[in-house]
Amino acid sequence: MKRRTIWLVAGLAVVFLAVAFARASFRRSHGWCGHGWRHRGPLGLFMHELGLNDGQISQIQSMWSEERGRVAPLLKTLVGGAHQLVDANVDGKLDENKVQAIATAEGNAFAQLLIEKERFLSRVSKTVLSGEQRQSARKIQQHWLERMDQTVERLDQPHR
Repeated sequence: MKRRTIWLVAGLAVVFLAVAFARASFRRSHGWCGHGWRHRGPLGLFMHELGLNDGQISQIQSMWSEERGRVAPLLKTLVGGAHQLVDANVDGKLDENKVQAIATAEGNAFAQLLIEKERFLSRVSKTVLSGEQRQSARKIQQHWLERMDQTVERLDQPHR
């Protein structure tokens, strides 16, 4: 009986693996990761959802190359502030004045980062996307806002 169970489990595992490999091959050689658009970084989802062509993708990438110079110092400021916050709370001894100063600087850097993000999205929307793609982008944005609203609502509910 025990031998029979072992052979049954081994047979089911072989069938499962065969189906999994066949399914991975069926996905146009994208393997276990599924869609190939996932491998192009943050732009990958939007390339897929908005149906961007190669020209549009290269335009956005060149625009991003220009934008990186403005965004990198802001990100470095945020990371530096995170390190300073760790140093401001050593062994449970909190220096509130130092934390307040760091938080103010972090807030300013984050505000500038948001402004740069909106400028970049505005440039992409105006110069790269078609009218239909802009509508799709608005729908995606609305979907994300709804998800964030749901998350906040769940936080307001008592924990079970």
